[in-house]
Amino acid sequence: MALRDSHSRSAQEFAARLLELKVRSDRTFEALSLRVGVSRSALHRYCSGRGVPADYAVVERLGRLCRADERELSELHRLWVLADAARRRDSQRADRPHPPVRHLAAVPPPDTPVSATPPAGRPEWLRPALGWALAATAAGALTAWSSRATRREQALHRALLQEALRAAKGPTALAA
Repeated sequence: MALRDSHSRSAQEFAARLLELKVRSDRTFEALSLRVGVSRSALHRYCSGRGVPADYAVVERLGRLCRADERELSELHRLWVLADAARRRDSQRADRPHPPVRHLAAVPPPDTPVSATPPAGRPEWLRPALGWALAATAAGALTAWSSRATRREQALHRALLQEALRAAKGPTALAA
């Protein structure tokens, strides 16, 4: 998990101490990761300040493997506690609910009456077909894109998809 700038000081101090131990050990990230029991990339994230282990046991194993004395292990524990607390605060902030999504200009506000008759010149079956096509396209795009989107963007796209599905069901679904 990437840490926010406001909490990066404790994470950076913790990471600097880990990197100091790593350099002192004269071992590669690969060699250390195999002995500590985490992936090489996770160990690199910890030593660069882009992540904090969720469990102190990982830190202790790394410290002992790098021949840290009891004073250094105690300092490492103190730094880990501060960095882990910052990580948890960031995680809780990300889980807070976002404000409600505003209606877009293309979607009429809920109190706008919806005409029960389709626009002149269009077959009656076209509106639901277009609605379902739009919903399927939106669902596909959302699925492909959601792994890289922020929670706020995901909420906006879910709301858009729900509006498209309501529109596809016709005017009776909007009135309900």
